[in-house]
Order: sequence, then C-alpha cells, then structure tokens
Amino acid sequence: MNLIKNLLRYVPTLIIPPILGIIYVPIYTHWFSPGDYGDLALARVSINLISQCFAWLGAGLVKFYGDLNREKSAASAVSTVLISGLILALFVLFLGIFFAIVSCQSDSGYYIYTLILFFTTFNYTVSLDILWSRQESTKHSFFYGISLIATFLGGLIFAGIIDRSINSVLLGNALGYFFSWLFLFVHEKLYTFYAFSHFNFQILRKFFKYGYPLVIGGLADWIVRLSDRFVIKYFLDSAAVGLYTPVYNIVWSVLNIVVSAFLLSENPYFLSLGNQNIAKKTLFLRQSMSLFLFVMIPCISVTIFQGERIVGLFVDKSYFDGLAIIPYVVLSVLMAGVIRSFQLPIIDAGKTKQIMTINIVLAIVNLGFNIILLPLIGFKGAAIATLIAYCSGLILSVIYCRQIIVWRFPFNRLLLSTFASILIFGPLTLVSEQLNLIWFVGSHIIGFVVYLLLFLGLNMIKLSDFNFVSSKN
Repeated sequence: MNLIKNLLRYVPTLIIPPILGIIYVPIYTHWFSPGDYGDLALARVSINLISQCFAWLGAGLVKFYGDLNREKSAASAVSTVLISGLILALFVLFLGIFFAIVSCQSDSGYYIYTLILFFTTFNYTVSLDILWSRQESTKHSFFYGISLIATFLGGLIFAGIIDRSINSVLLGNALGYFFSWLFLFVHEKLYTFYAFSHFNFQILRKFFKYGYPLVIGGLADWIVRLSDRFVIKYFLDSAAVGLYTPVYNIVWSVLNIVVSAFLLSENPYFLSLGNQNIAKKTLFLRQSMSLFLFVMIPCISVTIFQGERIVGLFVDKSYFDGLAIIPYVVLSVLMAGVIRSFQLPIIDAGKTKQIMTINIVLAIVNLGFNIILLPLIGFKGAAIATLIAYCSGLILSVIYCRQIIVWRFPFNRLLLSTFASILIFGPLTLVSEQLNLIWFVGSHIIGFVVYLLLFLGLNMIKLSDFNFVSSKN
C-alpha cells in the first residue's frame, strides 16, 4: 500500500483539518480575545467528551455489521443505531437546556448553543459510522470532508456577517453539521431506517456490552489529549486556554499528518500477516519505523528551530505568549508516532485490555502532572505534562510489546536523521531573521531536498521504501 496513495485517499481525514485550522486560526485570533477563544475551545472539548461517552454505539455497529449482514439483520442494526443516537442526543440536549435555564446564568446562551452543536455533531457522526461499518471508506472520507468545510464556512459566515461572537460561531458550526447531515440523510436514504418497527433492543444491548469498555479507554485518551483545557481553565482562566489552544492545535494537527499517514498505511498490512510470520513482522516494524523517523525528524527539527516564526504567521500578536509550548508539543507528536508502532503487535494479538491500561496510565500521569505544574509555571506546564504522559505511555507500550514480539528499534536512523537535520536546518536558524518569507520558505524547501539527496546518495533510503506493501505481497 503506497504512502502517497493513502495520503490522497484520506485527504479529508489527513489534510483538510490542518488546512482549515491554518485558515481560521488567524481569523478567529484576530476577531476574538484569548478569553473568548478559550471559551470556544472549551465548548468543542466538552462536545468531544459527551460524544465519547456514547461512542459504544458506533463501535458496536462497526464491529458486528459484517456478521449482522450475513444474518440479514444489518438493516435492523442500522435502524437501532440511528434511532438510539437520535434519542440519546435529544436527551442530552433537553436536559442540558433545562439546567442552563434553571441555573439562570448570564452565559446560558453559550451552553445552549454548545448543546445544539453537540446534537448535530453526534447525529452526523453516528450516520458516518454506518458508512464506515459498510467499509465504504471513500464515501466516508468524502462526507467527512463535506462536514468540515460546511462547519468551517458556517462559523465564519455567522461570526463575520451576523454577529462577531462565540455564540455565532457555535450556531454556524451547528448549521454546517445540520446541512451536512441532511445531505447525507437524503443521498444515502437514511430516512428509510427511522422506523421503530426495526428497532432491536437485543442488538443495542450487544453493542453496549462490546463497546462500553472501549469508552473507558477512549475517555482516558480524551484526558490525555484534551482535558488540559479544563485544568488550565480551573487553575488559570479562559484567556490562558485561548493562548494555549490555537498554537497546540496548529502544531499537532500539521505534524500529525505524518503519524496518521503511517498509521493508515501500516495497520492493514501488519494485521494481515497472521501469527506465523514473526520474522516478517519484526522486519516490517523496524523498516517502517526507520522510514517514519526519516520523514518525521526533519519536520520536527524545522518546527523546533523555526516554530515561533512559522506559527506566528497564523496567530494574532496577542497570542504570541502561547508560542512557548511549541517544543513540547512537537516532541509529544514524535512520542505518539513511535508509540503506534509498539502498539501494533499488541492490537494484532487482541490485547485490548493492555491498550486500555496504557491509555488509563497516560491519563493519570497527564492529569497528575497538570495539577502539579500548572500552578507553578502556567499553561506551559500543560504541554510538559502531556509530553511526560506520552513518554510513560511509550515505556509501557515497549514493555507490553516485548511480551509478544521483540524487534530492534532503529536508533542509528534516529541519530543519523537528527544529526543531518541539525546540520542542514540549524544554520538556517542563524540567518532566518534576515530572510523575507519567500526566501525563508525557499531555503527550507532546498534544505529538505538536500536532506533527501543526502540519504539517497549514501544509499540509506530508497524511493521504493515508501511502498509498505509491494506487488509481491
């Protein structure tokens, strides 16, 4: 499976989010104060948390759809999931609105718009899970991209034309999801499944029994990735969340393209090898990790050396204090990328409890160090806490992986890529302040070309290495 083909196939999943982030972050950081931006970030994180609590619904459908289809029960399963998703979303919506009104808080509108956005987001996500369960990945990717663009435009239009407020952004996002949902609803004729006569409680219970343990791991993962916003809000304020979030999101989402591309390319092949091909598995893990480090290390080096200038182009000056977290975020992305290779054998062996244990430990370490570091050094402590958590996750992943399969980590590639990156991109740091934007970009493109040619010339990498699965396989 070719890496470039995967990048093209999963463009909506891999490319669109960071591109839209690069577009809207400069606009929103110019329109809104760090405090308002922090409130927007907290609303989205809250939606993610509530959705994670009901993730068992889609997980069960994806897991059992094939078996149910063979049993001629797939239509009933889809109806059960769609109706259950709608009921759960309505329950959260009306319960949340009731408490928002009863509490009589001045910002009750903010909570109501957040709940409306959750309602549209969750129902659209459940509908997308149906496409994923049918293994219609291209169609899933298309509709996912449609929703990203629609919510992006909805937020910009409502905040830019109607009312420049966070509530307008939330309402615009909600309408974007609603119209995306309506398009999917009609195009895939999902309305034919909203029939209570097809609802099957036994299927729902089966999905819950299978999927709810995964929710625990998912919530732990949420704590690692997103809970620091709430902890920052608790110890500091919304303004600190606003300084932290846009910088973190830009750096993470752009660099994570590389991690996601390798993940999507590696998993199908590795999981298809079976239990007898231990030699192939160890060779594959080492080679894929060598290639990952070859691609990732120069990206990380440039971001560490020039991150403040690069990210500074996309955020308003009032957010520049947040640039201090860049090195810690960069290293966290690297740790997350290395962890995925050590977890592949664990997933392949069906040791999901070990994956859940790793996620729970990550969550506890992250939350604990957030509580310790935030009062001492401010929001930078949240980025450091996340890095420490990923390091602990890597140690656990290595321990569990070695109980299943032992493979040699390519430390030589790590050292060579790091040395070459410092040698090529380090000197550019000394003169970058004197370069205008065109020369700055051009010099770094040349740097990447020199880096590639150096490894090709020394025969340490081949262009054919980018094919994880050759025609022979």
